[in-house]
Amino acid sequence: EKEVVEEKVWEGVVELSCMREDGGGRRGGGGGGGKKGGSGSGDGIIRLKQEDDNGGDTDEQQKQNQMDVYYTPSDYKPTRKQQQPSRLERKDVIQFKLFIERRTGKRYARDITLIQSERERQRLEREAKLLENAPLERGKMVSIKDGYGFLRSVSRLEQVYFHFSHLELADDDVDDVEEEGEGGNDNNNNRLPSLKEGQEVEFYVVNEQGGGGGGG
Repeated sequence: EKEVVEEKVWEGVVELSCMREDGGGRRGGGGGGGKKGGSGSGDGIIRLKQEDDNGGDTDEQQKQNQMDVYYTPSDYKPTRKQQQPSRLERKDVIQFKLFIERRTGKRYARDITLIQSERERQRLEREAKLLENAPLERGKMVSIKDGYGFLRSVSRLEQVYFHFSHLELADDDVDDVEEEGEGGNDNNNNRLPSLKEGQEVEFYVVNEQGGGGGGG
């Protein structure tokens, strides 16, 4: 096989997730995952995203964008450090290098990187709706643990839970976090050096199903 455009990174959306190498997975039918060099019944399918250009897509470009791009389980290697899902699902947004099989002309995505999962997009959408009417409150840090903590608001009696993924750091804090990250320490607390118990903070409070949640 050969690369369609050398070193070019393409972007696409998963149309059909592939079966796992052990033959499992939610998509039905067919055998195990396909191998490189052939489109097995377990291969996944990707749709290329339309490229923006001033002149618009030509007929040939539109035809290319509509063609199926296949991938196999071995083409996607999740990053544990970023806690990415172990497999791609339908509507996940990805980047990859594009190759074409000389014998069959089929196109394959290689070196796939997950940009945004559909699950994460839906979570952010739900969170945005919750924040539309969420009150801004002030309070203090009560406790900080591995990946989460609790706040005490001046407006309510109960403590407010928050996850580190909901924190928005000031510019100076972001610089500190980047410097800490160069040392290779993955501890969540070390990546957030500005946080300490008793620190005054502002946050939005939303009520989620099954409990409360706060956005730092």
